[in-house]
Amino acid sequence: MKKGVLLVALLVASLAATAQTQAAMNAKTCGEYRKADQQLNQLYQQVLKLYAKDAVFLKAFKASQVAWLKFRDAQTEALFPKQPTEVKQVTYGSVYSLCNCQSLTSLTNDRNKQLKVWVVGIEEGDVCSGSVRRKAQ
Repeated sequence: MKKGVLLVALLVASLAATAQTQAAMNAKTCGEYRKADQQLNQLYQQVLKLYAKDAVFLKAFKASQVAWLKFRDAQTEALFPKQPTEVKQVTYGSVYSLCNCQSLTSLTNDRNKQLKVWVVGIEEGDVCSGSVRRKAQ
């Protein structure tokens, strides 16, 4: 009997130790998005610097980034649409911030992978790499 009570007490204590408030979970998840967005901005700046002499590429690259930002915002709006008179926090509940930040993080991480290719470069022989520079030997 004592072992059973002790086991239950330990389980409750361990659950309480890992339990978080919604606000804490929102802050953690949205912090992950801020890190991904910061990395996106760093990668974007690196690409601009690395390809500074290629005006044709930079024009197309900047246009692709503007289009991607519009896509990101439209995708998020499609995931969490609302009527003009609604408030998303009310419509989707207390998890809205967490879910929205998860979506933004995922989209941003995908874009970061795309931008990283222009920063890192590609191996010699990749004939479909287009404007991506070759890796330094």
